[in-house]
Amino acid sequence: MSRESAIVDILSVFAFIILFDKLKLCITPLIGISNAFDFNRYNKVSEPTVFWVANRDRPINDTSGVLSINSHGDLVLHCCNNGSSTIWSTNVSTTSSDNATTAQLRDTGNLNLLQRLGNRVMWQSFDHPSDTLMPFMKLGQDPITGMDWVLTSWRSEDDPGSGNFTFRIDFMGYPQLFLYKNGAPRWRGGPWTGLRWSGMPRMTNNYIVDISFENNQKEFSILYGLRNTSTISRMVVESSGMICRFIWHAGDGQWNELWTAPVHECDYYKACGPNSNCNPYNADQFICTCLPGFEPQTPADWLLRDGSGGCIRSLGASTCQSGEGFVKVALVKVPDTSRAYVNMSMSLKECERECLKNCSCTAYASADERQGGTGCLAWYGDLLDIRTFSNTGQELYVRVDAAILGRTKPSATPSAAHFGDDESRNMQDIEYDSRTSDLPFFDLSTIATATNNFSFINKLGKGGFGSVYKGVLDNGMEIAVKRLSKSSGQGTKEFKNEVTLIAKLQHRNLVKILGCYEEKKSLLDWRKRFEIAMGIARGILYLHQDSRLRIIHRDLKASNVLLDASMNPKISDFGMARICGGDQVEGNTRRVVGTYGYMSPEYAMEGLFSIKSDVYSFGVLLLEIISGKRNSSFYQENSTSNIIGHVWELWNEESCLDIVDPSMDIMYPEHEVLRCIQISLLCVQEFPMDRPTMSTVVFMLGNSTRLPSPKQPAFAFKRTQGRADASSSGRTRPSATPGAAHFGDDESWNMQDIEYDSRTSDLPFFDLSTIATATNNFSFINKLGKGGFGSVYKGVLDNGMEIAVKRLSKSSGQGSKEFQNEVTLIAKLQHRNLVKILGCYEEKRSLLDWRKRFEIAMGIARGILYLHQDSRLRIIHRDLKASNVLLDASMNPKISDFGMARICGGDQVEGNTRRVVGTYGYMSPEYAMEGLFSIKSDVYSFGVLLLEIISGKRNSSFYQDNSSSNLIGHVWELWNEESCLDIVDPSMDIVYPEHEVLRCIQIGLLCVQEFPMDRPTMSTVVFMLGNSTRLPSPKQPAFAFKRTQGRADASSSGERTNSVNDMSLTVVEAR
Repeated sequence: MSRESAIVDILSVFAFIILFDKLKLCITPLIGISNAFDFNRYNKVSEPTVFWVANRDRPINDTSGVLSINSHGDLVLHCCNNGSSTIWSTNVSTTSSDNATTAQLRDTGNLNLLQRLGNRVMWQSFDHPSDTLMPFMKLGQDPITGMDWVLTSWRSEDDPGSGNFTFRIDFMGYPQLFLYKNGAPRWRGGPWTGLRWSGMPRMTNNYIVDISFENNQKEFSILYGLRNTSTISRMVVESSGMICRFIWHAGDGQWNELWTAPVHECDYYKACGPNSNCNPYNADQFICTCLPGFEPQTPADWLLRDGSGGCIRSLGASTCQSGEGFVKVALVKVPDTSRAYVNMSMSLKECERECLKNCSCTAYASADERQGGTGCLAWYGDLLDIRTFSNTGQELYVRVDAAILGRTKPSATPSAAHFGDDESRNMQDIEYDSRTSDLPFFDLSTIATATNNFSFINKLGKGGFGSVYKGVLDNGMEIAVKRLSKSSGQGTKEFKNEVTLIAKLQHRNLVKILGCYEEKKSLLDWRKRFEIAMGIARGILYLHQDSRLRIIHRDLKASNVLLDASMNPKISDFGMARICGGDQVEGNTRRVVGTYGYMSPEYAMEGLFSIKSDVYSFGVLLLEIISGKRNSSFYQENSTSNIIGHVWELWNEESCLDIVDPSMDIMYPEHEVLRCIQISLLCVQEFPMDRPTMSTVVFMLGNSTRLPSPKQPAFAFKRTQGRADASSSGRTRPSATPGAAHFGDDESWNMQDIEYDSRTSDLPFFDLSTIATATNNFSFINKLGKGGFGSVYKGVLDNGMEIAVKRLSKSSGQGSKEFQNEVTLIAKLQHRNLVKILGCYEEKRSLLDWRKRFEIAMGIARGILYLHQDSRLRIIHRDLKASNVLLDASMNPKISDFGMARICGGDQVEGNTRRVVGTYGYMSPEYAMEGLFSIKSDVYSFGVLLLEIISGKRNSSFYQDNSSSNLIGHVWELWNEESCLDIVDPSMDIVYPEHEVLRCIQIGLLCVQEFPMDRPTMSTVVFMLGNSTRLPSPKQPAFAFKRTQGRADASSSGERTNSVNDMSLTVVEAR
C-alpha cells in the first residue's frame, strides 16, 4: 500500500492512511509538512482527526514510502520500493510454519495484525498509544507482559513526534493519574475512588462514558467505554500540556470540549506547597490556606500571595498521645498517594483508630467512596497537592492537637450557623458549605437584645425546625428570628435551605463575615494578629489609592473590622465614609461624627478629615490588636488618657512589650512586635504631615527597613461619659461632586464644558468621531427632533446598534439640568456596560514631563495589579496597549477596553485559547505562538507600554527601517551599548532624573523577557517602580515579531473606531 492508499474498517468509522502529499490528504494542522507518516484517523468525522501515528519519531522524507507485510508476518513501513530501509515495524515475527498474517482495522479504531491461522491477534495499535485515548483503549500497565500504556503529546501542533508531556497511571503507593512534563508532575488526577478519579469530579460514569478500573496483580489499568455506540469521543494530551476530552457534534460539524485540565492555578501540582489547601473559589482571598493545625512556613511570602513554600505544624502543637484528634476537610482532592498506606479491608472507623495510634500519621480518608466509604488511605508525613472543589470531592481527616479539636468541629467547608437550645453560639454547631459563603452572621447578644432574650411574648410561632421570634434591632428594623431546635430532625435541612436562599437573595446588603468568640482563651497567636493587621492595612490602602474613587472611611475601629471563619479581616460600616475625587485627599465637615479614641485630632477639633485621619485610626487599631484590649476602655484608673498615652510612656521607658496581650502565646518575635508598636506610634502623630501614608505603612509592615523615631503622639482625649462607640447608623449619604459630559456647539470635545457629579461617576463616554460617524456628522436627515436642551439625532454605531444622540446646545439654559438628570439616570441603568473614562489629546506639543509620565506608568502598573490580585475575580486583560490606556482631565491613567479580558477563578493565573486575538507588538510570545495567556502576558504588555511612555513613540511603528525588529529590539541594542537614554522622547523636558529613567528602562526590559517565569509579577513591578532596590539584569528579550503590512493596532472592537479589529490571524486548531 503506497501513496494515497487506505484501509477502511467495516463500519467506515475509522481509516488507516499512509500520507505523503499532506496538502491533499492531511488535516489542517499538518498543512505544509512534507514528511510522511502512518496515521489512524476518523473517517466519519468531517474534520479529519488523527489519533494514532505509527512512525511518529521517524518520518519519511520523500514520497517513496511503502506499507506491507513482510515474509516474517510483520507489518512494515519502509521508505524505498525495494524495502531496503525499514522505518517502522510491528516486530512480532511469528515462528509458526504458517506465518501468514493480515492487517485489519476494527470498528473501535484498533489496527490489528492477525495470524491468518486462528485469527490470533499478534499485534494491535491500542497497545502503543500516541497522544489520544480512544474508547476501549487502556491506560495503565500489564505487569505480566510488561506492556505500558501511556499517552505522549505531539511535539507541536504540526509535528506528531514525541513531545514533552505524558499522561499515565503512577503505581507507587496507591495508583493515581498523573500528567508529567519532562518527567516532572504537572497535574495530578488523584486516586480512583470507586466512582471517579479524585481530582476529576466531572469525569464520572455518565450518559456518555462508562469507566472501569482494574487494580490487581495481573493488571493496573483504566478503560473508558461508550454507553451509546454512535457517540464519538476522545481524550487528548495536547502539545500545550493540556488534557482534553472531546465529543463529536455532528450537527455543528466540530469537536466540542467536555473537560480539560489543568485550568485553574490550583490544578497545577503542589500549587500551594505541602500541608496546605488550594481553593480557587476564594475570589476575594488568597487561594492558599493552611490545613487545620498548620501555619505558613514563610509568612512574608504568604502576604505577597506566594504559597509555594507551604505550611508547617503550628508552633507548640502536640499531636502525639496528647488528646489529639482529626478535623474533617471536605470537598477536596485527597493528597498525593505516592507514599500513602492503603488497606481495602478496613472501615473508615478502623482507619481512624489505626491512624490515631501512630503519631506519624498526619491524615486519613476512605479509599473507596461507594457504600458510604470503605477502605483506608493513610498519610505519614507532608500532605501534598490538595485542592477544593465546589460540590464534589472527598473528605480528608487531618490530625490536629487537642486545643484545635476543642474549638473546631471536624468539618471545614464553609454554611449556615444556628442558635442552639443552650442560648449560646456554640462553635460545634456551625456547619459549613461553600455554596453559602456569603451568609450574614450576627453575634448572639445582638439577637438576644432584639428578641428580649427570646422572650415568650416575642414568640410568633413554631415550625418543624423550631420557634420563630419577633425582634427589633438597634436601628429600628423589625426582624423575624428563626431558631433551630437541637431536637429538630426534619427541620435541619429546611433551615439550611432557607438560610441559603435568603443569603443569596440578600447578599448585596448583608455583611459576609463570620466572627467568633471564645471566652478566657486567646484565639489569636501573634502570627494571626500580624496577618489581621496587614489585611486591615491593605484594605485601607485599597480605599485610599486603588479604588475607582478615593474613599476616606472616617470610622475605622475594632468593631468595624469583622473577621471571617479563617480570621481574615474585613472592613465594614461605610456609613460615614466620604467618596472623594481621584486627586482629593482631604475635606472638611461641620458635622463631626465618629468614635472617641479613634478620631484624629484635626477631625475631632476642626472637622478636617483626610486619608491621614484613617492612618491615625489604624494606629489605634494596631495597638489594640497587640494589646488585646480596646482603646476606649483601656485605662480607666491610669494617669494617662488612653492606650496611646500609655504606650508612649512605655516607649520612653523602653518597656513597650508590657503592652502585649498576656493571653497571647509566650513565644512571639519580640523584634516584630516592637516594630509594629513603633509603626503604630508613627500613625498616631499629632500632625497629619508627620503620619505615613497607608502605602508606606504596608511597606513598613512587610519589610525590615529602618523606621523613623516617633514624636510625642496625639492622646489628648480622655474617655467621656458618653457612649464610647457612638458612630453612624449607615444612613449618611456621601456628598462629593464628580459628573456628566456633553458635546458643545463647536463640535469638539471642550474640556471646559465637562461637569462632574458623584451620582454620574459611571457615565459612558464616546469620542466625538464615533458619534459624528454614527450620525452622519450630525446630518439634518438624521435629526429626530429638538428639545429644551438641544437637538436629538438618530445614529448607528459600527456594531449595528441604533442609538439616539441628544446634543446639548450651548445656548440652552433651562435644558442643562434636564440633560444632566437624564444622562445621570441612563448612566446608572447602564453603568455595568459602559466605559467610565474620559480621554484627552493635544497635538504637536508634549503635555507630559518625566514626572507625569512616571505617574502614568505607576498608575497603569497599579491598575494591572488590581486586576491580577486585588479584584474579586482575577482578570487577565490580554490587550494592554497605549490606545487602551485613557487619560482623564488630570492625566490620570485609566485602563479600558476589556473586550478580550478573561475573568479567571480566584486562583487561576493562566489559561489557553485557540483563538488568538490581540495587537502585534504587545502580545507575549507564548500567547501569540501557542495561545497560552497568563498574568505574565499582561506583564509583557506593560513592559512594552513602559518603553513607549519613555520614548513617546509606539512599538509597532517605531523602527520601520531599523535592523532591529521593533522598539524592544532597539532598546536591547542600546542597553548593550550602554546608551539607553538615546531612547528618551526628545520633546520631553531636558532636565529629568537619568537614574530614574534608566531604572524604568531596565524594568521595561525585565517585563518583556522571552519566558514568563523570567518576568516579574505586577506586585514586584509596582515595588520596583516605587523603590530603589537593586534590580536583576535582564536577559535578551522577546522581540521576534516584525511589523506586518496590516494595521498595527488591530484589536478587539468597542464603541471607539480606533479599536476596530481589522487584523486577521490564522488560527492553528488542535488535532
